[in-house]
Amino acid sequence: MSPFIRPVARWLLVPAAVSVMGAGGSAQTGAQPLVFSAQLVNLSTQLNLPNQTPLDITINRWSTAGEREQLVTVLRERGRDGLLEMMQNVPRIGTIRIPGTLNYDFHFALRTADAGGNQAITLITDRPVSFAEAVDGPRTLEYRFMVIQLEVNSIGRGQGRLSIATKVEVDRITGEINLETWENLYVTLRDVRRASGR
Repeated sequence: MSPFIRPVARWLLVPAAVSVMGAGGSAQTGAQPLVFSAQLVNLSTQLNLPNQTPLDITINRWSTAGEREQLVTVLRERGRDGLLEMMQNVPRIGTIRIPGTLNYDFHFALRTADAGGNQAITLITDRPVSFAEAVDGPRTLEYRFMVIQLEVNSIGRGQGRLSIATKVEVDRITGEINLETWENLYVTLRDVRRASGR
């Protein structure tokens, strides 16, 4: 299993579906990286993460419209395995950091905004898979991505969620990126604050 997932009762997990609309966004966040701080709250006994700990998210730039289209095309034509291969060959565009525990790169950063300046931010990367999980071949191997979703207001404050094991698919008609997360394999992000950048 992933180092973030306790191996106990992995076959008891029930998938819960979530969806997010993709957005091209601008290529750059600005000269200064966009940094969010948050409090990670883990109420799941199946996740090998602290119960409560600070989390820092750094976004160096947003995925371009072309990169989002490439993501959608790869998902349509090659599925999960194609997206995994793609992520292994594209540079990181940001990092997730839990002090003393996790320092992890992500490869896609998508956002939408409304007229009031409220933003929905989605960060996508592949997740680590242990030798035991790869050998056992459980259904969690279909959920190969880690996703962070943030909802922040015009001054950069809000809440979010970090989903450890997520299936990423695309609606072939609408082009919507669909995210399906194993139930309980996520943590809540509270007190999300923009620390620097815009």
